[in-house]
Amino acid sequence: MAKGISDIIGDIAETAARGAQNPMAEMAGSVRDMEELLATLSETDPGAAERLAPMLEQATAMNGMMEKIVAAEAAGDTEAMLALSQDFAAVADVPGYEPETDPEYNALSDALDGDDDAAVAAVLDGLGNLNRHLGQYDQTPLGMALSAPGRTAARVGLFLDRGARAEFATSEGYTPLHNIGDYMWTGDTPDTADELAAIVATLVAAGAEIEARTHWGWTPLVRAAVEGSALEMRALLAAGADPNAWVGEEGPCVTGGKSLLMLAAAEPEKVALLLDHGADVAASGIESYIAQELAGEDPDGYTPYWDGLRASQSLIDGARRQ
Repeated sequence: MAKGISDIIGDIAETAARGAQNPMAEMAGSVRDMEELLATLSETDPGAAERLAPMLEQATAMNGMMEKIVAAEAAGDTEAMLALSQDFAAVADVPGYEPETDPEYNALSDALDGDDDAAVAAVLDGLGNLNRHLGQYDQTPLGMALSAPGRTAARVGLFLDRGARAEFATSEGYTPLHNIGDYMWTGDTPDTADELAAIVATLVAAGAEIEARTHWGWTPLVRAAVEGSALEMRALLAAGADPNAWVGEEGPCVTGGKSLLMLAAAEPEKVALLLDHGADVAASGIESYIAQELAGEDPDGYTPYWDGLRASQSLIDGARRQ
């Protein structure tokens, strides 16, 4: 599962509310993310998938409308553009979402999106205290930098040099390290292994807690396993993240009461990383978990999910034989 539903809804709503550089690509990407999430949930939590299905329908409709708006603009049909835009605005009224109104949040967000460290530094100097929450979701300034395009260790240094604390968390417990696994810009400004490793090392050296827990009991590595990439996991594991962490029952149904190996079970690249860094197969419950999932395989279901489980099972079998 590449992203959680709250992240996907936020991406869709932001695309609808602001002038994105490439709105078509962003909206299409969000629709694909939601399709992937619902496909997985249909196998693991059918009730949740049923409840979220209307959101996918809404996102798909928005994507189709955006395609028509772009076509109308290319054809010079102003009247059609106006009518379609009004329809889009109505459909894009995502329940529970309100555009961000905090001017300090928006100033920092705009500077980070512009990928200009001088502009970022100027905004930071204007903000003063960086150990506070910004925006309606109580984001931290340093956390925002780690979810923005083009993140670098040098940019992290801009925040730390101005007094930002590497361990300062949101009201739900998300530290800057948790935002390592919250990066949607892989197609535009992808991370490199060296840069990610440098970012994580910089944060840890500045006092970030590698095993910090959110309100859901997620460590930074758990978030990267559930919503992020293998590259992000590799950087956190190299910095000492525990490959044997479990999520307590306080987590959502998709992650609650599961080990990291269980959470990554359908993504063999992530499973291989955890095994390479000392994940305990016997203690993880991964073997019985995969067996239970495969016992309920639906031949008409989401094929990559089942294929991923089988590939991970082969990795587990190989680890057992060593």
